[in-house]
This record gives sequence, structure tokens and C-alpha cells, in this order.
Amino acid sequence: MEEKMRKFFALMMILILTLSLAACGKKEEDVTPTPEPEPDPAKFKVGFIFLHDENSTYDLNFINAAKAACEELGVDYVLRTNVPESEKCYETAAELADSGCSVVFADSFGHEDFMISAAKEFPDVWFCHATGTKAHTEKLSNYFNAVASIYEGRYLAGIAAGMKLNEMIEAGEFKAEEAKIGYIGAFTYIGKGVKIGKNFKAYPQVYVGKNVKIGDNVTLYPGVKIYSDCVLGNNITLHSGVVVGGDGFGFAPEKDGTYTKIPQIGNVIIEDNVEVGANTTVDRATMGSTVIHKGAKLDNLIQVAHNCHVGSNTVMAAQCGIAGSTKIGANCMIGGQVGFAGHITVADGAKIGAQSGIDAAITDTSTYYLGAPAIPLKSFYKSHIIFKKLPDLDRQVYELQKQIKELQEKLK
Repeated sequence: MEEKMRKFFALMMILILTLSLAACGKKEEDVTPTPEPEPDPAKFKVGFIFLHDENSTYDLNFINAAKAACEELGVDYVLRTNVPESEKCYETAAELADSGCSVVFADSFGHEDFMISAAKEFPDVWFCHATGTKAHTEKLSNYFNAVASIYEGRYLAGIAAGMKLNEMIEAGEFKAEEAKIGYIGAFTYIGKGVKIGKNFKAYPQVYVGKNVKIGDNVTLYPGVKIYSDCVLGNNITLHSGVVVGGDGFGFAPEKDGTYTKIPQIGNVIIEDNVEVGANTTVDRATMGSTVIHKGAKLDNLIQVAHNCHVGSNTVMAAQCGIAGSTKIGANCMIGGQVGFAGHITVADGAKIGAQSGIDAAITDTSTYYLGAPAIPLKSFYKSHIIFKKLPDLDRQVYELQKQIKELQEKLK
């Protein structure tokens, strides 16, 4: 019986992997001829564990292949989708084994350790894991790895990248000894005419628009978006969700109360040694450039509007907002949630406390600014003392007014 089960299992795996690859390539001639199964298929039920559902092309190929293979062999099957690479995978595998599945198959690399745990607990059930590597080291009689040819696509992508690298070397863009391998994650898009320096890292789902220029040692974390024509220097880190080069907020009011969009045809320049926190946005200029100067450090959730300049080595905490065309000098220290009005200038070395509102130019950098609207720190503290006393002062004024009124009545 075990020998027959091995043949049946091998046949099913051949069908699943062949059909999943056929779905990727759409080539009917690639399908392997199917031998007739010897065991009675009615005695088998197969459970499938998928990382995602039909909305994932990778999982969809396996789902379609699993259905086709089981229907071809005439066996019952159970599909479990959206199973994460966590203890949930083990729980799902155990549930499928308890429900009478003779074979349990999982399709994601991160499922492997949890499938191995299930295989140890259910020695009479066969477990198979796609793209895994540990079957030969675990030496379990009921655990197997199925490595499909999906890696061929990655191999071909590597060849294409190497060909492009050689093309750039031959064009004189850099020397062969300067070429260093970077990293480009899944679902990343690099537009036409983009120029990228050494040691570039783009994590999954990064977008780089056409004609962008990127220097050496630049890291773009997942979900970073760089719109067209922007320029990034060397040694730059942009954290997840940063958007560089989106349109500035430019709309012209019309007589009828509507607004007409003003084209934003400038770009963004980020100079060397800049780090930008998650979900910060830097808008492109209406004309010219929005500039983040060298050495600046921006925290999370900051808005830099069109045509702004942030000076060299200026640091800015989270949730600040800079309105259009404002110029912030070098070596400034700016607390969280500071708001800057548009078209103003902040001198080099200014220090501004959290939640301040800057509605006019700052020229005196010998003091610390705080408040909304912001004033020098000493003045703010004096004002704050008075502000706390306002209820008492109000009562005193009321009493004085009452006394004056009484005196006036007596003098009549």
C-alpha cells in the first residue's frame, strides 16, 4: 500500500507542478504526459494551504493546478487560502490532517517549519511543501519538498540585469570595477531613462519614475515612490511610504468659485546624506526645484510643499508642515508638529519648539522660539504666566468695574 501511495503522491505532485508552470507560461506543449494512477482515488483526500487567495498570481497558479490535478485524478480536496506564515499554518495543517486528508500541501516558503511540526505530529499523513529546503535534513518519512521551476524566472531576471550592467559599462557610464550588486525587491518598478549609482537597494513595491537620477548608496524601503525627473544624491535613506515629487498644491480660483489646477513642472532634489522618515511627502516645485539640502534629517509624517528648501543639517521632528516656497536655513532644530506659513524665511541655526506656528520670517537665531504664533522663549514664558492668571484677572476686573459703578452711583 505504501508503494502505491508513493506512486499516487508522485503523480499528483507532477500534475500540480506541471499545471502551475503551464499556467505561468501558457504553453500547452509543456504539460507532462500523465500515467494512470494505480490506487483507488476514492480513498484519498488532499488538503491545500495557500499563503494568499486568487488575487495573488503566484497562489492562483497553484490553486488552479491543485483543482485540475485533483479533478483529473478523481480525488476529494480542500482548499485553505490566506494562511499566514505563522502558527496559523500549523493549525490549518493539523485541522486538515484531523479531517481525513491523506496529503497536505503548502505553497509558501515561510510555511515550511510549521509543516514540519505537523508532519511530526501526524506520521500517517504525507506533507509536501513547495520551494522548501529542509526535507533532506529533517529525514522524515512523511515530509517532502517540491521545488518547481519558478526560480527560472529569477535566473532570467538576473541575466537581464547583468546584460544591462554590461551595456552601461560599455557606454562608459562607469567602470567595471565600480559595478557593485545592489538589491531590487519584488514588484518594484524602474522607469525609462533612470540612472542609478552603486549599492542601490529598493525593497518591494518601490516605484521610480522616468528620468530619475539616483546616486550611490541609496536605500528605498518598501512602498517608496519617486516621481519622474527627481534627483537623489549619495548616501540617502527613504523609509516606507515616502513620496518624492508628487504635485504641489497649486490651484487658481476662478470667478465661478471653481479651481483650475496649476501645472507643477518642476522637480525635487535631495542632496547627499539625507534621511527621510516613513510617510513623509516632498512635493515637486511649480517651476524650479524643491530642495532638501545635504545632511538634513526629516522624521515621519512631514509635509514639504512645492518650492520649499530645507537647509543643510537641519533636523525636523514628526508631523511638521511647511507651506509653499518657505526657505528653512541650515542647522535648524525643529520640534514636532510645527507649522510654517508660506513664502517666509527661517535663518540658519533657528530653534523652534513643538507645536509652534511660524507666521513670519525668523531672523534672530540667538533665542528659542515657541508658541502659536511663535515668539522668543522668554516672552512666551512671561506670556504663559499671564495667561494662567487670566481667570483671576478677569474676576478682579469684574470686581473693580462693580466698585466703580457703585462709586458713580454715590456721586450722583
